[in-house]
Amino acid sequence: METKEIFASLLQLGEDWQVDSISYDKSFTRVDIYISYTKDTGFCTNTGELSPVYDYRKERVWQHLSLFQYKTFLHCRIPRIKNSLDKVSSIEIPWAEPLKRYSFLFEKYVIDLLKATFNQTKTASLANTTFDVVNRIMHSSVERGMLRRTFKKGEVVLLGIDEKAFNKGHDYISILIDLDNQRIIDVERGRDKKATEKLITKSLSKEQRADIKAISMDMWESYMLIAEKLLPSADIVHDKFHIIKYLKDAVNNERKKEVKDEDILKKSKYTMLKNERNLTSKQYTQFEDIMAANLKTGQAWSLAETFKEVLDSKEPVQAIAYFDMWIDKVKDSGLKAMQKVAGTFKNHMEGIINYVVHKITNAKTERFNGKIQNLKNIARGYRTYKNFRSAILFFNGKLDLYSHKFQ
Repeated sequence: METKEIFASLLQLGEDWQVDSISYDKSFTRVDIYISYTKDTGFCTNTGELSPVYDYRKERVWQHLSLFQYKTFLHCRIPRIKNSLDKVSSIEIPWAEPLKRYSFLFEKYVIDLLKATFNQTKTASLANTTFDVVNRIMHSSVERGMLRRTFKKGEVVLLGIDEKAFNKGHDYISILIDLDNQRIIDVERGRDKKATEKLITKSLSKEQRADIKAISMDMWESYMLIAEKLLPSADIVHDKFHIIKYLKDAVNNERKKEVKDEDILKKSKYTMLKNERNLTSKQYTQFEDIMAANLKTGQAWSLAETFKEVLDSKEPVQAIAYFDMWIDKVKDSGLKAMQKVAGTFKNHMEGIINYVVHKITNAKTERFNGKIQNLKNIARGYRTYKNFRSAILFFNGKLDLYSHKFQ
């Protein structure tokens, strides 16, 4: 078999195409493969009819997988056909999508490298291409994956929604999570009612929204209002970890007020915020001294711990009983920081009790937040929301990213 035939076979060109020549520059940094069409007819991409070749486009160039260590490019003048309606169009080529300047195999290689490195700059270097090419491939593969994605009946029933800072200041994105399948469904810039409504309606059809049984979130009003509006069958579940954060903040607020008069509370922030079983021996000694002193900080800590009885309840009726008792204890305590939290919890009692029913949390969402933060750290931030969204969905959307030709 001649060299040209070997390359034609490796490129999987089929009978309609042939390799005419192969050249390389004297510095041995680049290989160029020239391809031509062998027939005088071709199929129209619009009508599907076999039509005569009308003319040939100007030569186009596509980057392909490197040959050994050398950058490799494919060259071809694509034939155009004229169909029975006198419409002229280019025929389909087997190695690349229309308008793209890289081959299917090169695109797949870049996607695989991105998955391995999480870094567009490093991927560009390893693939012997530019950052812009890698960036375009990331965007186009995400767009393709989003268009292909469908949800079967009952596939998505439990959601999580949370926010993530995009830029400095009050620039946030909202993230919609499929909790059962552990994937990000989509992202929208902002966290107000308009952004939340757009996120849910573009992600799920009306029929799919009717299947949602519960959605986990913090107590952000915009999320709650839009969930009530768009997810008629869904219970709003207030996330356990946000609830515990409210309690810890209240304990710390009591500590900050009391530390001015109580030396024992100095350098005790993490002692009072940590889980008791995670304390160091030194911290545990300090913790026991604080609790023995019967300070307001210790009382606040005890009230915060008591609330876990609500979250650990087996049945909603039991949770409601514990909740009411806890509210009375906080009221009698006179601890203003805890009373403020109790007021917040009372206003959101239904969402808290719903946690007992569904036992779903935003723990998975928080893990995604960590992954997203890692992406930001690797990229040293994202200048545009478009780049940020594509990166999030590329790595966390479980999308079908590849061309169907190579799956």
